[in-house]
Amino acid sequence: MQSALFEYLGGICKGLDCNPVRVGGTDDHIHILCTLSRKITQANLIEQLKKESSKWIKTKGGHYRHF
Repeated sequence: MQSALFEYLGGICKGLDCNPVRVGGTDDHIHILCTLSRKITQANLIEQLKKESSKWIKTKGGHYRHF
């Protein structure tokens, strides 16, 4: 699940014109290195990443429902 999540987060970044350089992390946190588009603030990028990844992982069922 971890690699799929990292790939999904990279896709969100790309969709916001923030090209991902590297996405990784551990069981309890994630690191994202990406460019920051002039069209979005850092706070809005983080908000979008959290919102979209939460929606996505909740569709995976099981113990991810309370993500």
